[in-house]
Amino acid sequence: MVYNSSGLSLRKPGLARQNPTVALLQPGFGTPTPYDESNFMMQDSTPTLSPRAHRLRDAGFKLTTARLTVLAAIESGDGHVTSGELLERVNALDPGIGRASVFRTLDLFTRLSLIRPTYITSSASPTYVLMPDGHHHHIICMNCHRVIEFDECGLAALTRDLEQRYQVQISGHLLELYGMCETCLQATATADEDS
Repeated sequence: MVYNSSGLSLRKPGLARQNPTVALLQPGFGTPTPYDESNFMMQDSTPTLSPRAHRLRDAGFKLTTARLTVLAAIESGDGHVTSGELLERVNALDPGIGRASVFRTLDLFTRLSLIRPTYITSSASPTYVLMPDGHHHHIICMNCHRVIEFDECGLAALTRDLEQRYQVQISGHLLELYGMCETCLQATATADEDS
């Protein structure tokens, strides 16, 4: 433990004390000591949160260690991660977080439209995709499984029409288009010319 000059115990060095006045006014310590910054080892108690963590908190969910670790593991990559890759990343960050916590967190993030499962390859397990601003777009080559991301989707008018027609509020979408990439098209054309 660390103690200030008045003998009050403080948290371990590096840990933030949310309200130093509370410790100063605890019973049994006599007259409260005026707050003196040099008596405390403090840090900013408000960690920097990603926009997705803010959305999670704003939706009324606790920012648990498991949830923040899973979110950090997803955000640390390119926005695409399989469950196996995610389990490895989470284990590297905090080995105390179990598989069940990771999958419960993935389910919660999916319900909140923070991520979406997608089947980019022919694998039975999905790839989880971050949903920046509630939408994400891919063109997926059916031959080599190359994923091409693009920003513009032109679905704003369709979204408004669907909201009015069905009396719903759309919070996001995932657009996947399937076809053949330029490289595979050229390889196919070359193979057809040779035969």
